[in-house]
Amino acid sequence: MVLVLGAAAAASQLVVPVPRFSSYFKACLTYDDNPFRYSENDLKAFRHGDDPARFPIRSADDLDIAVSAGLKCRYRRLGPGGHAWLRIKLHQYASNWEKSYGWAKLEIVQHLWKGGRLKAGLLWMPGFLIRHFQSHLTEGDEYLACRFAEYLGTVSLSQQVWRFWLTPRYRYEYDDYLPGFEYYDTRAHRPGAVLKFEVARGLELSLDYECKLAQARGPVPDISYRQHKFDLSMKSHPRNLRNLVFGAGYELASREYTTGNSPDIDPSHADRGDWIENIRLEIEYQFKAAKLVFGYRLEWREVSSPYSERIKDVKKYRRNKFSLGVVVNPARS
Repeated sequence: MVLVLGAAAAASQLVVPVPRFSSYFKACLTYDDNPFRYSENDLKAFRHGDDPARFPIRSADDLDIAVSAGLKCRYRRLGPGGHAWLRIKLHQYASNWEKSYGWAKLEIVQHLWKGGRLKAGLLWMPGFLIRHFQSHLTEGDEYLACRFAEYLGTVSLSQQVWRFWLTPRYRYEYDDYLPGFEYYDTRAHRPGAVLKFEVARGLELSLDYECKLAQARGPVPDISYRQHKFDLSMKSHPRNLRNLVFGAGYELASREYTTGNSPDIDPSHADRGDWIENIRLEIEYQFKAAKLVFGYRLEWREVSSPYSERIKDVKKYRRNKFSLGVVVNPARS
């Protein structure tokens, strides 16, 4: 009898807990008044019908119909356990179909000790259209669709201490451009860190910093740059409004182009600096089986260059996005 009980106890310790699964589905409609990031002068030229070869688009604004889904697997075998995420997202533009794109992301989170966890992820975006440019490898006034595929790997380590979460992070990015724009192929190291602080119950502040060191293939043009990006965000769950969540954020990216080319052969990037800023607001309301999300984003870029009069493709722009979406979380298994 003792041997039977002992064998049963040993066998129970070898049983592997069954993984638990959860998922979500999100559909979102976003009005984007400048999906191609055109400057004000470019928008006027398009509306007046000037230089149609440069603007082979149906509209300067568009409706982005986005659907996304995610599957989460929680496991606990050895140690404190962890989980894995598989996410996909598809963007379909109503008017400018060629602007549509999608991506897939795999992420694994391993809990290491109390308050500590390791995260690793890989994102793949097979094709993204920026807009139509003149290729330096073609002659005349021919404009080609400038597309690239992106591969982004991420590793981070998080530690919670009291109400603080500190997450140092490293990312490696590779952008692979289609033929005609191979000189834009870029490899980038992106070290950074995130600091979150729970100010009070239901109120969280977050500061995200990243330094991006991008090295392009070149040699002409050479879009290599060094960028510092800061993101300050806030998330609030009011106690008297349990189903509501408010979010707000401000992001600033200071970019300095590092090409060694002279302004005679590369005026678009020599001694150039960019300031890219955006402000975002978001409101969530939780129903029993779904969550309604409203968002607004204002984005703009300022460009500083002593050779601005020689830059044909102006990079300064302004962009507004209004979105309304619904998130559904099916029952967990």
